[in-house]
Amino acid sequence: MSGYWIALGSLLASIGFSGLGIARTQKRYADVLPGLAADLLPGLVVAMLLLAVGQGWQTYQSDTTQTQIRNELSDMKTEGERIKSHAQMLIERARTNKAAFEAIS
Repeated sequence: MSGYWIALGSLLASIGFSGLGIARTQKRYADVLPGLAADLLPGLVVAMLLLAVGQGWQTYQSDTTQTQIRNELSDMKTEGERIKSHAQMLIERARTNKAAFEAIS
């Protein structure tokens, strides 16, 4: 769900920057955005852009951490299986050695 918010925030910020640039180049900045709105629009556009970037960074960090944890758990499971296999091999050797010792005795 957060990926949609990132895309929406980026889209709104890019539209806002484009509209602001067009209004300034055509010298219609004051006509298009009267009074207080003209002062607030740049701040809102920057806030939306920062929100989108912040949300994207948080999602990236979360995904990276989850991937690292998944990899660590997978490595632990593999190592546990290797140790279990080695322990079974040692038990089998001990049984074989015991049987050989009893046969010699």
